[in-house]
Amino acid sequence: TGNIVLDIIRKYAPSITTPGVETTGRVLQGTRDFKGISAYDAILTLSKEDNFHSHLHINKEYHYAPNFADDSGITLKEGEDYILHVKTPEFGYDLANKATIIASSGIISSYDNFDTQSELGITKEYLRIDQSILTQGDADAAAQSVIDQQSQLTKIVEMKVLLNTPNATLENLDTGQVLTLNIPTHSISNEQFLVLDKVFDFPEGIVTMKLA
Repeated sequence: TGNIVLDIIRKYAPSITTPGVETTGRVLQGTRDFKGISAYDAILTLSKEDNFHSHLHINKEYHYAPNFADDSGITLKEGEDYILHVKTPEFGYDLANKATIIASSGIISSYDNFDTQSELGITKEYLRIDQSILTQGDADAAAQSVIDQQSQLTKIVEMKVLLNTPNATLENLDTGQVLTLNIPTHSISNEQFLVLDKVFDFPEGIVTMKLA
């Protein structure tokens, strides 16, 4: 499957590098119809089937690898480690619990995730106008894909930590690895998070991370 991801990126996003795309593993069986959805949505669909994490690093490197493939063994604890800043947005930036696709010839498709709408008390709509979608079926598939991929609540954590803490050295921590957080003031108790993004600030010795 990773080779398909490489082909999609090279064709539709040639400026993105792919050292983090794992090409071993599952062989895709059968066919997939990605007509009417974006290249990114196609990759997300494959990642869901593979149980892989899929994200674009800040330095324009794409990562596609098994979920929780590598536990870093690191635990950061509030009050014990040098945690400088923690931010926990209410939900992931890409959350969409309503998807509306406006296609050609007056075709409109709309799908909802009423569970997350009820839980949050708000509706976040993804609206896409795409004249390349020619049938109701393709519009329905595109809207359903958004709901499948983006309507689930994801806890996002953004934090700044000193590079060297009493419990860990973060220099070798990489995106795609897992670490454990214990931050009671943000209702996080020994939960595992995937490192989505990580930036070292030198010579200050500070690590800025985005986790999910």
